[in-house]
Amino acid sequence: MRMRILRLVAVLLLLAGPAVQAGQPWDKQLNRPRNENRVVRFGIGVSLNVMDFRVLNTGATAYDASIKDSTRYVADVQRLHPGFNVNALMRIRFTDNLHLRFLPGISFGQRDLVFYRDNELESNQSLAETSKIETSYIEMPILLCYSAKRIDNARPYFIAGLNPKLDMAAFKKLKVENNQLMHLKKFDIAYEVGFGFEFYFTYFKMAPEIKWSGGFLNALAPGYAEGADGYYNAIKSLTSQAFIVSLIFE
Repeated sequence: MRMRILRLVAVLLLLAGPAVQAGQPWDKQLNRPRNENRVVRFGIGVSLNVMDFRVLNTGATAYDASIKDSTRYVADVQRLHPGFNVNALMRIRFTDNLHLRFLPGISFGQRDLVFYRDNELESNQSLAETSKIETSYIEMPILLCYSAKRIDNARPYFIAGLNPKLDMAAFKKLKVENNQLMHLKKFDIAYEVGFGFEFYFTYFKMAPEIKWSGGFLNALAPGYAEGADGYYNAIKSLTSQAFIVSLIFE
């Protein structure tokens, strides 16, 4: 997980570097000097995400037909998949340093929930099953943004807020043959915190941004695919998490 995050940060810096040099944001001439005076501004954002779960296991035992014995299943997210987000942007100005962001959009991602047989007597674990969980969120982040003082054509900022989400993939039927053993609840809400840098160019403004998103609710929905009761009962809660790298244009 940490190596993937470091790679995404490196990609963000590589993308931002050439753009900064091309626009010469540190010169004396200010680009778009009256940009921040408008009360309402609009834009668009594109992002890469890596979704994860915070998994709490129950420690319950279940009968496993493949080994013809009872076992304890332990769930974990073994593999992380890259996803993407597309969001519209509306900004409402409060002061020179404070504004509110609305970012209606969609996000797509996948998490592989892996179940292990936990054999305490032999002190080892063996793979039992993998459940593929896909998500297609309609989301509405509402973020408060505090911007530092503009230095030439660059300005750092910090953001924090809430993101209510509706998972359209939760309406799909489970298919055991596709390793879909359980699904998530239709509604979730998460906090989001992050930071970024706004760079002012002649005709537009670009902001590379990094965010962390953490769910408040247990996202595991009631119900499971036929024969997956042991795996379902092994999980106490699933809390959604995501690391997001964005480019926002105004």
